[in-house]
Amino acid sequence: MLNASAITTYASQPNILSFKVNWECPLSPESKALAPNNYFDYGMLSFSYDKDTQTLDWTELSQKLDKTKGTPIDYSMCFRLTKFKATQKLQEEFCKNLSDNDCIQLTTEIIKSITFKKNKNTWKSPFSPYDSLPDLPKRLENKKMLFQNTIKESVKKSCHPFHLDNTINSSLMSDFNVYRYTFLDSKEFIDTFIPQIWNEPEFLKCQNDFLIHFSKVRSEVLSDYHQCKKYASADSCAPYKERYLSLLFHKQLQDPEARWLKNEEVKSCILESNDPIQTFLDLEKEIKKTGDCTPIEIGKCIKVNSSGNRSAYYELCKNEKNEYQVNFNLNFKSDNKKHIKKIKRKVKKCFKIINPWLNGPGGKSLKFDLYDDQETPDTSPPSEHTITIKKTDRENMGVWNHNITCPEITHELLHVAGLADEYNEGHRGNIVDKTTGEVTKTESIYDIDSKTQKQSNIYLQHDCRSTGLHNSIMNNHLAAFILRKDKGSLLLPGHFKVITQPNCKLTNNNYYQCTKNATRTSKNNHGEGCLPDVPAFCNDGSYSWLLDKSPGVME
Repeated sequence: MLNASAITTYASQPNILSFKVNWECPLSPESKALAPNNYFDYGMLSFSYDKDTQTLDWTELSQKLDKTKGTPIDYSMCFRLTKFKATQKLQEEFCKNLSDNDCIQLTTEIIKSITFKKNKNTWKSPFSPYDSLPDLPKRLENKKMLFQNTIKESVKKSCHPFHLDNTINSSLMSDFNVYRYTFLDSKEFIDTFIPQIWNEPEFLKCQNDFLIHFSKVRSEVLSDYHQCKKYASADSCAPYKERYLSLLFHKQLQDPEARWLKNEEVKSCILESNDPIQTFLDLEKEIKKTGDCTPIEIGKCIKVNSSGNRSAYYELCKNEKNEYQVNFNLNFKSDNKKHIKKIKRKVKKCFKIINPWLNGPGGKSLKFDLYDDQETPDTSPPSEHTITIKKTDRENMGVWNHNITCPEITHELLHVAGLADEYNEGHRGNIVDKTTGEVTKTESIYDIDSKTQKQSNIYLQHDCRSTGLHNSIMNNHLAAFILRKDKGSLLLPGHFKVITQPNCKLTNNNYYQCTKNATRTSKNNHGEGCLPDVPAFCNDGSYSWLLDKSPGVME
């Protein structure tokens, strides 16, 4: 490895700072057998910094690296972090005799030399995500908290620690630059910094950015790990494996789509495997096929943004009584503020009416509520769903009349919870001009004037849809309110499971298969066409996909 302590400086031209570094990069016996004869595994490397041109010259190292092109040798494993430690040591030595400005310029060049630009606005650190953040020089140890607080403020402003903050004194800027350019991919950032701020209200907006970053880092570590296994010993590759697993259990557990990793049996299965990374990848592949069927723990909540083939916008919780609760984050909009207040009162009153009747198989139950961020400031809100209050001939999940009824509210919010329509469409249609063939959509075929009717052919939309029971809340909400209460629930078993086990294909696959055409129109009716491979039981009158019965068994 590059020895950060074995640095020799020597005088040359007045404006040229020169130094040598002791380089050592041993390979495994297997890799060494594949190395070229001129493989450079140890020796001294010379470097220089020109104060006039403000450039750092790594020519000798570049020449050594060029010799390995086309070979399996990857020098980056040797110098990604240790090169930085050496340059940090150099900065410490040289900055003693340089002005603040010269020191900042030198440090900037060091950063540029060990950082490559991916695109105009994105810099990639050269340091592996499994590395710990290098220690600060002793003289700066007492500044570490200042640096971290500055980074925290930067994250708050931009969700990214590379954002510059002007609170750092110019004399410390060079050290701060080195610190922040390594912090994002460090062990401290992933294992300590992010968990500390994850649920703080001021950082909630950054969660998605962090998840995306962790996914990118995890992908990079996996690539490095496979490369390492190919050319190096198992001991050499252990840090990659450990960092990858750490990323799984520090990042993925924050991701609502990876709840299955919380299961202790799953975690043990991964960690005790002879090849834990491959075991995880196999499990992840299986989860993608079956969906996440991990039960919610008592006292826990998850954010639901999809359910099978549909979007969804709610928070699902399980309370101490083992009851499910669905929290909706509804954003009502209207030109009339009185209508907004009126609708909120209606929704809350409706929830009181329907909550005793939202029951499922095995005596399970759920309740609806409105999310109130003032009541739970320590948690991030579920995805917001906007509803516009205005006069409309036909309500949907995004547009309501101010005088909407409770059965209508229930039906529309069940859409927000991921359920599909189950009725035969009788209003929305496609108007096809007999002369031009032009297709125009209409919300109601009954609003078409007589002249257009004579000049056009009329086709109903959504004829690909599988229909549900006549008293299903998603088929006929009025009939459901009259007839379903005698059955003990406004929800059918299939509805309940889709809401309380979102994206679990093992439980809900029949429902997902039977509702995938719910919003599609056949080509015969001048639509995009029905999706193929819909099971026969979706339309055989048994309603098994809703009643949680074996396909073909009639009610």
